[in-house]
Amino acid sequence: MEKKIERLSTSLEMLMVKMKEVDDRCAALTDNINTKELGLISFVGHSGTVIMKQIADFMDIPMSTATGIVDKLVAKRYIMRAHSEEDRRTVVIQLTALGQEAYQNYVDMKTDWSSRIITMLSPEESSLFIDLLEKISDHVNNLVPEQ
Repeated sequence: MEKKIERLSTSLEMLMVKMKEVDDRCAALTDNINTKELGLISFVGHSGTVIMKQIADFMDIPMSTATGIVDKLVAKRYIMRAHSEEDRRTVVIQLTALGQEAYQNYVDMKTDWSSRIITMLSPEESSLFIDLLEKISDHVNNLVPEQ
């Protein structure tokens, strides 16, 4: 069992390093954003419209830090603030056309990377791999140690 845990730990670490490289490359292709900003663009792009609390919760950062990141991305024209139509007191965050382009580039790069992984596996292996990753993803929040 100890050997399996070591193999898993090493493989996960290598996978995370490669995933970070994909994020770094995509951020580098988008002139003036870093990977944290790219993560926020991805979150907003995936969600469509979000509020500041959702951003702070997603990034696990204080509201003031989230506001600073949003301010930078507004200044760089990747996201915009607007008032909610349901509640004018609520400010919503959305991607601009430039943000949509950056988001789509990121999705395309992740899709290409995922495709390369899948082609390394047989159809049976790829189905099992995806099923197992989904199972792990469904329970991953329970696996992170408390601080």
